[in-house]
Amino acid sequence: MNEPVLRLARDGIRVPQPGQQVLDDLHARGDVHAAVLVARSFPATLRSPSAHRLAGRACLVLGDWDGCLGFTRLMRDGGDVLWEPLEGYARAQQGFAVGRDQLNRALASLDCEVVAEAAYRLALLAWADGRGADALPLVEQTHATATGRGLCLLQMMQGWIEVQRLRYPAAARCFRAALETYQQAGVRDEWQRQRLLQAASVIGMETLDLGVLRGIDCEHGDLGHEAREPAFFATQNRGWLALLCGDQLGALGLFQSARALAGTPALIATAEVNIATYHRLRGAQQAARDHLELARVHLRSQTWKTANADERIALLEYAVEAYLLDPFTAGEMLTRYQSIELRKLSRLAFERDPRVGAVEALASGVLEAIQGRVASAQALLERSASAWHALGYSLKEATTNLVLHRVTGESRYLDQARRIGRAVPQSWLARDAEVAPAPRSEGAVLGVAQKRVMRAICEGKTSREIAQQFGKSVHTVRNQTLSIYRAMNVHTRSALVAECARLGLLTGPGEQPSAHRADRLRPERLRA
Repeated sequence: MNEPVLRLARDGIRVPQPGQQVLDDLHARGDVHAAVLVARSFPATLRSPSAHRLAGRACLVLGDWDGCLGFTRLMRDGGDVLWEPLEGYARAQQGFAVGRDQLNRALASLDCEVVAEAAYRLALLAWADGRGADALPLVEQTHATATGRGLCLLQMMQGWIEVQRLRYPAAARCFRAALETYQQAGVRDEWQRQRLLQAASVIGMETLDLGVLRGIDCEHGDLGHEAREPAFFATQNRGWLALLCGDQLGALGLFQSARALAGTPALIATAEVNIATYHRLRGAQQAARDHLELARVHLRSQTWKTANADERIALLEYAVEAYLLDPFTAGEMLTRYQSIELRKLSRLAFERDPRVGAVEALASGVLEAIQGRVASAQALLERSASAWHALGYSLKEATTNLVLHRVTGESRYLDQARRIGRAVPQSWLARDAEVAPAPRSEGAVLGVAQKRVMRAICEGKTSREIAQQFGKSVHTVRNQTLSIYRAMNVHTRSALVAECARLGLLTGPGEQPSAHRADRLRPERLRA
């Protein structure tokens, strides 16, 4: 690629030569904004018709409707028949009824490429309004005459419609077909390809369809700015697919590759959480904590008012992993997610997305568990597991049931996770679900100092109060608390109190707790 030409364009300087190869290369690698800059830097008289078309498409990707209209006028003047569906879509996005009229006129064209583009754009408008199923007949009818890029777009659109209908196996087949068409037709648009890989891989991961990307070329070269985010998610999802297949080394390599593609603090944090989970599943707890701490640092630097839905999900993924690894660190991010202003923004970002109920119930359930309110945590987590089941998200359903088992100790949740884990027998999920819960007993694993801390916890004292009582730092007390949790096979203060009561560790022989102590032992009185 001609870097001097790109630098001139980014500096707002008109480029004297058409530089069509530069524009083609930028668009091919997914550097969409730069492609528009370069196209605008050429005098209009020097631009080729294909330059106007590429720039018009790029403006649609960026949501620059006025910019697209500027290029479609040049397309029309240059005799490019594709001007009408592109212009119609831009006008429809601006709220003008004439835009849909233009798209419907384009459907009657004798040019198959124009018909495919118009059908795709009309279906996309219906899908955005939650009426994708209404557009499905149009998409299916246009398949017969579409070829190349047009066919690829229609197959992708059909996949998104099937996702909206919660028909994930059908959606996976559509995305796979679109990727095959992309390869066979020689399309050069890395942004589009990475979006397809992201869609196919997330369905494969969540529904435990391990073969969804079999035979598909997932490698990429130098990616442009706009292509990096879908490539991040596609690479991350492929890492999870590798883990589900039992390929631990391959999974780690993909998680590290995703880390290199992350472009915001929240996405970097998501990558660090993935690597932390990988180490935890392999039993390397300290390495897991190190990566979790890196994730926390990046999450704190994110500007949340401008974050998108996927970036906000990073808060929840961090909190769930932190709860499994170190409960003391999870509450901060969950509280931030559930703040009034951010919660409102999250709902707007998830508008019409059926996952929102499951995600928020999971977040609230984990926060309740951290705060020791087991009954309400159980109810919320059960709601989340039921929602994931209804959506067909088997992986999320299984992991939510494992969290339920950790919170309550009830074997029925382990049985549910075990049932799902049988679909991926080589994965950590099957292994974790098949491992019987360790017997709970105080045993001789606790030292004298830990026993004193444990008794103080059961008396309702906070970590700060315990630190002052025994002349220790709060950090030391929290580390001892975590070791007590591990020894007693519990994850919350209320669970520790219940287990100590069951084992008779709260009183001496024949001793009854005083009314004052009994009141402080009530779970609702326990403080983090």
